[in-house]
Amino acid sequence: RPWVALAESLAGFGVHLLREPMAEITVASSAGLETKAMQVHALVGALRASADGEADINAINAPGQAADRGWAVTGRVLPGKDEPKRIAVTLRAGKQVLTVEGTHTPHYGSRVTRLDGFDVDFRPEGRFLVTRHRDVPGVLARITAALANHKVNVANVSLARDHANGTAMAVIQVDGAVPVAVRDELRGADAILEAHRVRVLG
Repeated sequence: RPWVALAESLAGFGVHLLREPMAEITVASSAGLETKAMQVHALVGALRASADGEADINAINAPGQAADRGWAVTGRVLPGKDEPKRIAVTLRAGKQVLTVEGTHTPHYGSRVTRLDGFDVDFRPEGRFLVTRHRDVPGVLARITAALANHKVNVANVSLARDHANGTAMAVIQVDGAVPVAVRDELRGADAILEAHRVRVLG
């Protein structure tokens, strides 16, 4: 059960970061995990995120609903013998290609370990603000100030960057919800390239 739940969470998280409607999903999983099950449950997560939790979606009807949307769906086994095992969900939407990767261990539970090329570490559950921004002083303070001004409490933060003074990513888990006004304010800031509200359904 933890692995199919992880597949759902990875796909659902990624859908919230897409700039256009999704067209294709590829699910790659380590040897020893049931490829078809990972694929189907990734569809469940992607569909629930696309419907914002409003539709009745499960492992039985997910493949049909994905076909109705015209999604191309593929699955494969990752090469090598990973330990711990991992799942990588790749979403395609227009020219955007985004991969969300994660793992599960008995001690640490499920974690997202890589997000769109950035090394991260967080539990894929709850509500988040995700930003891609220039790696310059003051940006993180600007982001947390926007949340504080709307009385949104920060629970956890995962930060990553490609190189010094390059591009960075912040994955900020919050208590409650991220207001649309916060997202829109940050999208208008010079140093912030993208800002997304994410909700991972339990």
